[in-house]
Amino acid sequence: MDLAAWVRVFSLLTAAFSLPSNGISVDQAYSRIPGRGSIEERAALEELYNSAGGHGWRRSDGWMTAMDLCDWFGVQCDNSTASEPAHIRSFSLYDNLLEGTIPEALSALSHVEYFALSTNKLSGTLPATLTANFSYVKYFDLRYNLISGSIPTSVGFMTSLNHLVLSNNAFQGANLPIDRMSKLAYLDISANQLTASVPGVVCHWKNLTYCALNGKYHTNRFTNIPTCATLPPTNCIT
Repeated sequence: MDLAAWVRVFSLLTAAFSLPSNGISVDQAYSRIPGRGSIEERAALEELYNSAGGHGWRRSDGWMTAMDLCDWFGVQCDNSTASEPAHIRSFSLYDNLLEGTIPEALSALSHVEYFALSTNKLSGTLPATLTANFSYVKYFDLRYNLISGSIPTSVGFMTSLNHLVLSNNAFQGANLPIDRMSKLAYLDISANQLTASVPGVVCHWKNLTYCALNGKYHTNRFTNIPTCATLPPTNCIT
């Protein structure tokens, strides 16, 4: 660690441990030292913990403690530098008994590449600001939840995606902003209540190996599915 980094750490420590005189405990002060992972990312995960019943999760190792953010259960980070903290690159709380809503604050995970909150009991809507900031994400999975409302237009901003799974929720409406997701290899939006028109560009996605537009009970009521989407090589399940 170079001199500038040591000065930064010393400043953080000095500021943090001067706080107890203002009525904040030493533990609380220490928890505000960012370590690896940005302050904004830590605050975002703390908000998720509070909004999605963190006290009842199957696992929450390290959460809401002074432990390095990158060592919290479900979190993986890249490497930090002297001038830049580590950022969360992988975030997965699959099948972890989350119950509540997805906070807008998770948009702070703007460097994430793998994002999975599948197989839980998350409800409410999908915040538009969340996916608007996910320009690096390649894997996005919210299957088997209770999320409702329309699919935000900002989902279409995730143009680096190769894996998009929104199946088995309660998404509704005519918005299906997947036109620009030409890198998709896996698409599953089945078992919702969508009334959108499936864009014909899906027939030209060379990487697409799995496409599920409807499930067993055909709850989606698409206004149009291009014929080419049901034929090889696309072979969408309709």
